[in-house]
Amino acid sequence: MAIIVLAVILVLSQGIQSQDNISLDPLEKLNDVVTSRLKERLEAATPADFPGQYKRLQQAADLPLFQLDEKIMAYNELNLLQRADISSGSTSEPVIRNGTSSEDGPALRQGTYTQIEKQILRLLRRLGIYDRFTVRVFKAIFSDEEQLKKLKKKLDELGKKDKDTDKDNDKDLLWAHIIDLF
Repeated sequence: MAIIVLAVILVLSQGIQSQDNISLDPLEKLNDVVTSRLKERLEAATPADFPGQYKRLQQAADLPLFQLDEKIMAYNELNLLQRADISSGSTSEPVIRNGTSSEDGPALRQGTYTQIEKQILRLLRRLGIYDRFTVRVFKAIFSDEEQLKKLKKKLDELGKKDKDTDKDNDKDLLWAHIIDLF
């Protein structure tokens, strides 16, 4: 009896490991895209543009894959800083201080999931790509309201599809939409 239980545990753990390897490929691609975009945008900026954040954003660009969520948050923060800079016309006042916004600029979203976010997370579960790391990455993506709106528009047709459709195609479509955000 103990041998059967051990064999079942071994088979299940191998299945889980192979599933993690499958879902890691799109995350690696997303990591590469976010890293390159973040570095490109930082090269175009100067430390004087974002005096308090520039060094930290540069460090975030060099974070490894397992910190992809933090890298995406840094990318979203850079977007927010540049949007606020364009709308205000100056860089003298930092927009974000310790996770809160100044009076004249928007902040990254924090808190509970909205209905849209819950729908996306249900879609992830349905597609079989729902694990802690992926949820952290998507939570980082959700932190930028504009990206969330773009993602929702792109995923409307994917979420409306019948549950009997090809899950591999849906996964590829989902990751293509995510990578297009960056």
